[in-house]
Amino acid sequence: MRFNSLLKQQVVDTYKQSPALLVKCASENVVNFWFRGRTTFATIGITLVQVPWLVLALLGLVMGFRRSERAMLVSILLFVVYLIAVCAPIHAEARYSVPLIPFLAILAAIPICRWIEHLRHRGRRHAASSLPMVGER
Repeated sequence: MRFNSLLKQQVVDTYKQSPALLVKCASENVVNFWFRGRTTFATIGITLVQVPWLVLALLGLVMGFRRSERAMLVSILLFVVYLIAVCAPIHAEARYSVPLIPFLAILAAIPICRWIEHLRHRGRRHAASSLPMVGER
């Protein structure tokens, strides 16, 4: 307990002397939270998976807010921000973002469903335009 208290005090003193260091460390840990693996190869693989996932989730967030699905989206967003805020001040790695996958999937489903709906609508319109008119042969 004494060691932890001493360590905590050293950290607090360091951040008091250099508040920019706190911002730098927290910012790096937010990036690490999403993309950092134990090896360079793992980090590249995680980034290849996470970037499309996060882009779709952000698109879903924007689309959902435009369609006034705000209550559900704010709840999900608050949980995501909370989990990041808990992990950002300490050492963060991409494995800490794993519990957010179901919530990101909900957000990512919004643009995916809209895209599928658009393709179905376009397919029906194309099929309807290729049908022969009455009296045509």
